[in-house]
Amino acid sequence: MPVDLYQKYGLSEKEVTEWAKTKYPQFLKNKTVLAQLYLKQVRKVQLTDEDIAIMRGPVKKINELKPGQWVIIEAVVGPKLRENSYNGCPICFKKLEGEFCEICGKVEPIVCWFDSYVVGDNTGDIIATFGPKLANSRKSFEGTVLRLRGVLGDQGEFLVNAIEPLEEGRKELVEKKAEVDAQAEVNLVKEIFEKFPVLRYEDLQKWHSSRGLSTNLDELLAKAPLFKWPDGTVRKEAPTSTSPVAPQLLLIQEEVEKMKKVLEMFPEVDLDSLKIYYTQEKFKTPLEALLKAAGCVIDDKGKVRKVS
Repeated sequence: MPVDLYQKYGLSEKEVTEWAKTKYPQFLKNKTVLAQLYLKQVRKVQLTDEDIAIMRGPVKKINELKPGQWVIIEAVVGPKLRENSYNGCPICFKKLEGEFCEICGKVEPIVCWFDSYVVGDNTGDIIATFGPKLANSRKSFEGTVLRLRGVLGDQGEFLVNAIEPLEEGRKELVEKKAEVDAQAEVNLVKEIFEKFPVLRYEDLQKWHSSRGLSTNLDELLAKAPLFKWPDGTVRKEAPTSTSPVAPQLLLIQEEVEKMKKVLEMFPEVDLDSLKIYYTQEKFKTPLEALLKAAGCVIDDKGKVRKVS
């Protein structure tokens, strides 16, 4: 429930309204915002998260979010993805070029922060961006279980303007769902290695980023378990100094040599034709990896040729 700032700090609506008539006439109907501004500017009160939070709106799952709709989601906060800062107003956080704010007048600018995290529930995950009202504390929210009030923006990120901790029962439920989600990501990696027993770590990193998975790649590999080899590949088998070359690596080498011979006969060939040959011969190594290992490139006309 929203905090009654008038009761908590002994304010009268009359004194706040009279003060706001000249400074913020556009906000006269919003008693909560006026109280927050009055406390910060006149009484110099450092408002708490509880004072600022306005937890109103329907509770939705992440897969139910629609742009422009103010809602509440209950989610586990994952790792921080990025942070950005700018010089802004210490009262309304509007970006400033100098020391004058169009809303609040002459002020001393402060550094304002935006922090973006991965958050998830049992239906999926999304990037949630915490604005200066929350991020300026420089507190990390990673690993917390929260109710987040916000709106889905045009870029597909959930823009958070208020938070509160979940009550213990709900917290345990969401945490359990997060464990299930994490295991689902591990299973996804396992499925890939059923099809491709050897993959380059670099390619796995690109795939991991494109899927927006919340679990760190190295952590996923450890849980699968899968192993990084000195040659930059990832495999099911752990590397040893005494074991012979893994059969799968021999297979890759054989397929690369086979592809090289074809390209020696046809120094320039259509990619579509090569794909037909690739399918007929039932190669197991991904075509892109084969061509790269064979020293070939694909030009903008769809031709495959050896790099001279």
